[in-house]
Amino acid sequence: MTKLNVYCCTLAGRAEGMVAARSRKVAAELLGLSLYELTTYGHEANDADEAVALGAPGAVFHRADGFAGTGPWVLSKPAP
Repeated sequence: MTKLNVYCCTLAGRAEGMVAARSRKVAAELLGLSLYELTTYGHEANDADEAVALGAPGAVFHRADGFAGTGPWVLSKPAP
């Protein structure tokens, strides 16, 4: 089984997106970003956020205020 990594990225200024995927390239596609954008603006998830993403691999989650680091993750696109 392929190891999953959790990828987070600030989107459109303040929103934040997160997905658990097998590669950065797949994560970028799921988040609707270029590989460059995810590599440049991406950041690591904390343990609680990782648990959310790993609970639904391939599903895309968004949070309205990524800079505050608060607020619930909302499922925006189910896993393919």
